[in-house]
Order: sequence, then C-alpha cells, then structure tokens
Amino acid sequence: MIESTRKQPVISVLHRLAGALELSLGEFCQRVDDRYQTELKAVGSPRRLDDGRV
Repeated sequence: MIESTRKQPVISVLHRLAGALELSLGEFCQRVDDRYQTELKAVGSPRRLDDGRV
C-alpha cells in the first residue's frame, strides 16, 4: 500500500513498485524521469530536473 498521508513515497515503496514491474529501482526511476520529461515537453516547459533550478 502506498502511504496516503505523504506526497512523496519512501524508497522502500518505490523499490516494491519497481519489483512488481520487474524493473530495477534504477530502471524504474529512469522511466519515471523520462515520462516526466515527455510531459514537460508536451506543455512547452523548458525545465529539467537536473538543471539546478528549484
């Protein structure tokens, strides 16, 4: 079960989700980031997670 009182799940939950999808945690995180970048491009935002801006 994913925590309902937190906006960001803990690492153990991400690890379980990755395992359920038969992915490593790294692969899971990469796919999430890739999807996020795709969504940003769709709305025209130039921001990236790794560009140092908050």
